Amino acid sequence: MNIALNEVKTQAKRLLKSLNGKQPISVKLTLQMKRLGLTLAGEIKLKHCLVMVSQQLGFENWHHAQLILSGNEQPHSQTDMGSFFYNNACGVFLNLWFATIEEAQQALSSNPKNRWLLPYKKQFIVVERNYLIALNLSADTLSLCSAIQHDLYQGYNTEIWDSIAYEVIRHRKIIS
Repeated sequence: MNIALNEVKTQAKRLLKSLNGKQPISVKLTLQMKRLGLTLAGEIKLKHCLVMVSQQLGFENWHHAQLILSGNEQPHSQTDMGSFFYNNACGVFLNLWFATIEEAQQALSSNPKNRWLLPYKKQFIVVERNYLIALNLSADTLSLCSAIQHDLYQGYNTEIWDSIAYEVIRHRKIIS
């Protein structure tokens, strides 16, 4: 259960290589670097890129991403699962938001073949297929969800969850 975590590392290495090149740095990345106390691209090390990529994916920092993506966290109602199952393209959809897993699972059970339950920080969202398509998940990846009853919270720390998380991370545009 490490392919999602390895993808974060790969993207951080790509970001470091990009920053060591002669290409201009985006304004958003410049602001992110300032928050880390970095002023020059030459000061940036892999550890900084791991933090920046993790934050762009919706985690607080690299440690948070590592904890969640490694499957080492034991999720409970107060666990912050990050927001990597959400991107700006998903904001146009009407989704069902819940504070408790029980409420979310009840909403999922009313239409289990056409809905998916996803963690979002310390909350839960129940979404439809177009939301997952906006995350750029392939039909093959979507079909994996049936093995975990479309519940990506209860399916946490499984090979299927790791594969789905990997696909989400792999298709996320990291700003460099």
